[in-house]
Amino acid sequence: MTKIELMLFRLRKKLKGKLKREMVYPTYEKALKFCSMKGYENDDIINTVKIKTTNYRKALRTAEYPIINVGIMPILQAIHKLGIYHRRIVVFDFGGADGIYYLQSRKCLKHDIELLWCVVETAEMANAMKEFETDELKFFDSLSKAIEFCGHGPDIFHTSSTIQYTLDPLYFLKQICNSEARYLVFNRQSLNRNNYSLITTQTSLLSWHGQGSLPANFDDKIVMYPHTNLSQTLFEEVLTEKYLIEFAYEDLSGVKNVNKEPIVGLCYFCELKS
Repeated sequence: MTKIELMLFRLRKKLKGKLKREMVYPTYEKALKFCSMKGYENDDIINTVKIKTTNYRKALRTAEYPIINVGIMPILQAIHKLGIYHRRIVVFDFGGADGIYYLQSRKCLKHDIELLWCVVETAEMANAMKEFETDELKFFDSLSKAIEFCGHGPDIFHTSSTIQYTLDPLYFLKQICNSEARYLVFNRQSLNRNNYSLITTQTSLLSWHGQGSLPANFDDKIVMYPHTNLSQTLFEEVLTEKYLIEFAYEDLSGVKNVNKEPIVGLCYFCELKS
């Protein structure tokens, strides 16, 4: 990708929705027709995340202290609230890609706190990340396989900016809530304050995916995939059927703006109702 192409892409991103209304689709499948091959399961995205993960792991091992994502904080709070020291704390990480949240959490925790961190991903991503598995970090392509491996559901269920890229966000939201984990952590949710959901497409640079450095000769490109802004009202209605929202805070890093809709970026920390 040339510098001129990169400049034009950034300019289009900046002007998107200002010069003309962004297309809203009736279904995920119709939005997918306008996207990169396989949407968010694009092989280029998976390979890029894998390269960056390898470099990030090397950098993390030699770092004097970890510089963490802000979303790690509610996970650490949930771990300490559990207060379990006689067995492993089981964490499910839906859409956790390369296990970055595990790596950062592990760096912040005492060694006597044992974890079993199960990343649930697409089959392609989970298979690509298998080489990074350890005694504490595992990768699965379905929730049922993660539960079967653990023998029970999670103590903590975490997801960050993921369900909005799935075929059916509402279905996966319900699946997460039905896990009956003691704590849920939803990071970087992009929600519509109006009482309806919005299905659009999102474009990004390949280099934006994953955390870590890229090789100097990396050939960047544009990728496109469907995105859904669920209604905030609907999201919270499903969430509060079984969970108490202890607190929420604003985080704009996962927001996908659509036309002049009142889109909000929120993170939620929830506890299972007794």
